[in-house]
Formats: sequence, C-alpha cells, structure tokens
Amino acid sequence: MGKLLALLGLLVLTYVAVGLIMPTDDELRAYNVISECWQEEVKACEDRSDEETCTLNVSKSCAVKHPEMYKVFDKRLAECSERYPGTPLDNPDIWECTGADFAK
Repeated sequence: MGKLLALLGLLVLTYVAVGLIMPTDDELRAYNVISECWQEEVKACEDRSDEETCTLNVSKSCAVKHPEMYKVFDKRLAECSERYPGTPLDNPDIWECTGADFAK
C-alpha cells in the first residue's frame, strides 16, 4: 500500500512540475503572434547595419501592435533571460526557451 501511495504521489508531483514548465495555450498563442510580428518587422530592417537598434525597434513595434500578447511573451523572455547567460541578441537558447519560432 505504501508503494502505491508513493507512486501516486510521484505521479502527482510530476504532473504539477510539468504543468509549471510547459507553456499554456494562451502563452503558445502569444508566442506565435509575436513570432510572426518579429518576422515581418525584421524583414523590413534587414538592410540596416545596427542589429541592436533594429531589434529594439522591432520589439517596440510588436509591443504596440499586439500589447496583450507581447506582455505574455515579454514575461517569458525575462524568465528565459535569467536562466541563460548573455542577451537575446547573442544567445539563441533564450529564444528557444521562450517557445517563439524566429527561424522561419
């Protein structure tokens, strides 16, 4: 009986842990919307030599176009930036962590 309760407890703990790590449907929707916005905006500034300024402008533009979605994405970006060293500009692990797909 003790083994069954231990196994059941482990399953519940695993379910909760996975639920905290995996993004929700709203988060996935926000990541997709922001990913599409970034792709559109980056195409518009591909010729610029200052990548950091371009990225900042793209970020601001997407925040204005999709404010609620951007809040969700920005929260996840901040969490991922804390986990990985560097900045989103120089560490692709941060983008991968957010769940956004900017490689299309």
